[in-house]
Amino acid sequence: MADPADKPRTHKWVRRDGEPAPVRTVRRRLAANVPDGDAPASDALAESIRAALADWPICVLRVAGRIPGRAKLGRHPGRWLRNELGYVVDETLWSSPGPRANRDDCHAFRLLGRHGKGFLPDGEAWSPMVLRPHGMPTGNIDNADFTVEMAFAGLAALRSLPLLVEVLRGDPPKPPNGPGVKWNSVQALHCDEDGDLRWKKFADEAPWLPLDKLAEPRVRKTRMVMAFHTSTPVTLRGEAGDPTVELPFIMDRMTRSFGAWMGRTGHKGPRLPVDDILRVAATAEVAQNNTQVVEIPQVLLTAEGTRGQVADDRSKALTGEITWRGDFTGLAPLLRAAAWVGMGPGRQHGLGQIGIG
Repeated sequence: MADPADKPRTHKWVRRDGEPAPVRTVRRRLAANVPDGDAPASDALAESIRAALADWPICVLRVAGRIPGRAKLGRHPGRWLRNELGYVVDETLWSSPGPRANRDDCHAFRLLGRHGKGFLPDGEAWSPMVLRPHGMPTGNIDNADFTVEMAFAGLAALRSLPLLVEVLRGDPPKPPNGPGVKWNSVQALHCDEDGDLRWKKFADEAPWLPLDKLAEPRVRKTRMVMAFHTSTPVTLRGEAGDPTVELPFIMDRMTRSFGAWMGRTGHKGPRLPVDDILRVAATAEVAQNNTQVVEIPQVLLTAEGTRGQVADDRSKALTGEITWRGDFTGLAPLLRAAAWVGMGPGRQHGLGQIGIG
């Protein structure tokens, strides 16, 4: 019998010149860290969320307008509308010295946050104004009517809001490189004692929308559908990886955006119970995922100092719908509030508009 050591070799090593083969790396999957502990009762969680949202000055407007001429609106029509509004605000309500609005007594600063003057906006990611442009026409349009909703946060913004409405109802200046907008009507959202919402003509003062008292009929108890009507950024700056559609990750990004916006608009209430929100979200299961991951250019997030720069950085965002199964009673107040004010940065350009069903 032959010695196994004398068995002929069947593999031959061949030296290959040139660049080595690239090393395959596993793409990181972004997820939220859920704290240890039991999930709280639904009623207790809902009450703590309402306490955090209470007395936060929010006003929502519905404005009907007409574009009297030809214009080209891209896939993000909110950015075009932000350009139009920004020009009107800066030309009529600007009082800051220098090229940037940075004074507390400047109405342009109160309404749009710190930004540079000009038709092309240069501002911060967390402007006091949120645009809700879902349903606006896109592409090449001519003499088109549209309706858009705007949300404003903070006492300073609400105090300057009547001046903006007065300007829109009058004869606002027309941008030099666009057709301008003819603003036809301005309505404000009112909430009655039962939590039902009604649109009424805007009067002399900006009515508060009590987010803690909104009725929650659209949030089902055991099944929830979240629709991302406009691209919703869910990755943080400098964060690499693929976003998941697990509810803890979505709620983590939602509470982060709420906390940032509350702080920048001067809200003094208690903080959101983030740990309890994540524990409850971890009990939900994905029933159906019809979302798509898209990349948003950094300029749409309007981080301070991006004007005049070529920003190659992009943030990943979600569009489409997700359906979860679970108990959403405790999360209902936060979900209903997010349906009105959106989530994520770049909301002054129409990003982050979501719907709950």
